[in-house]
Amino acid sequence: MRTFAALLLCSGLTFLGSTLRAADYYLSPSGQDSNPGSLAQPWKTIARINGTKLEPGGRVLFEGGQVFQGNAVFTAEDAGTASRPVVIGSYGKGRATIEAGNGVAISVENAGGFVIRDLIVRGADRTKNKSSGVHVVNRLPRDARLQSIRIDNVEAADFGYAGIMVQGDASDKTQSGYNDVRITRSVAHGNAYYGIYVTGVWDTKPTTYAHTNVYIGYCQVYDNPGDPAFLENHSGSGILMDYIDGGVMEWCVAYNNGYLCDSKTGGPVGLWTHAANNILIQYNESYNNRTGKSVDGGGFDFDGGVSNSILQYNYSHDNDGAGYLLYVYGGAPYTFRNNICRYNISANDGRKNHYGGIWVGNDGRGVSDLEIYNNTILVSPAAGATPKGLFIRDTSHVRFRNNLIVSSGGVPLVEVPKDQPGLLFQGNNYWSTD
Repeated sequence: MRTFAALLLCSGLTFLGSTLRAADYYLSPSGQDSNPGSLAQPWKTIARINGTKLEPGGRVLFEGGQVFQGNAVFTAEDAGTASRPVVIGSYGKGRATIEAGNGVAISVENAGGFVIRDLIVRGADRTKNKSSGVHVVNRLPRDARLQSIRIDNVEAADFGYAGIMVQGDASDKTQSGYNDVRITRSVAHGNAYYGIYVTGVWDTKPTTYAHTNVYIGYCQVYDNPGDPAFLENHSGSGILMDYIDGGVMEWCVAYNNGYLCDSKTGGPVGLWTHAANNILIQYNESYNNRTGKSVDGGGFDFDGGVSNSILQYNYSHDNDGAGYLLYVYGGAPYTFRNNICRYNISANDGRKNHYGGIWVGNDGRGVSDLEIYNNTILVSPAAGATPKGLFIRDTSHVRFRNNLIVSSGGVPLVEVPKDQPGLLFQGNNYWSTD
């Protein structure tokens, strides 16, 4: 009888524990850190939440319309789950602002199950701040895959690296990362290197990818200018996705990025991906993107190591570089193959240097099995530049079909060097207004 009663008691306690909700913590400039952190008696500073262990399903909510100074730090001890995420957001009217100075506004390390929403994060100055606004990073070894990151309705500005960054940075240099990442309805501007960046560990001979199932949608990235002091590679891109197997970028807008990038080895692009598989980029607009030197500054890009991916229904216009760059750089990881560029529009791209509407090239492991069809290219002269409608070099088995190219002012419609096996032109329409 006692045993039965004890079982009933344990069962009841287990049921009660499973129904208890994790604590919510509120922050307000009118609060006190000695308070319990409730809605009626909120905390005041970010430092108070940094010293508190969160539970799955818990929330940290900043008073909307108010400004908070500091750097919110969350670790593996604070992890949520996909079904019971930890939420970092705002309450009341409007969005709260976190001013991070020269640090990261919101840092999540080695933890999944997070929702970051309805916030504004700001750095002090992108020339002094060397951090990102929201930085979610997995440093666990042995290709560890954490689950479920949501970033929604966040504005990130004036950081020295990226506005929003989701990163795999394993301590043993394997491709640890995240599954099921969604970045939506967010804005990133005034950041030095990237507006939004999802990335893994750089590896020239990888066998896997850091992230799976990544979605970036309905975001705006603009005025991310680049770092003129960084000459080793590109800076100043709008959105970049790499080391991803399975991703979508759609309904995003990128403009006026990259104008301070002075590198001669790699340049910025509005919306692009490299070292990635099964990527869909569609229904986006990318325009007025720039480069400070001779490289890139384009609208869209499938770069080195992209495979089994599609660029479709996008609008590129008035960029310094190519409207649509399909290119393999030297030392690129993975193989560039089985990609499609279709139903896109390029209008007056190639405003600087030698680019144009669609530019295909190879300086690495090769461009092969590329389908380019049903695109519309409109191109006109640009002062100090040599644009063209289409350029293709050093490829194999590229098929260019059913496209429309219109040029004016003596701009070449097509420039294609010889010796490209399997190159097919079929059913295209060409019109030079002159």
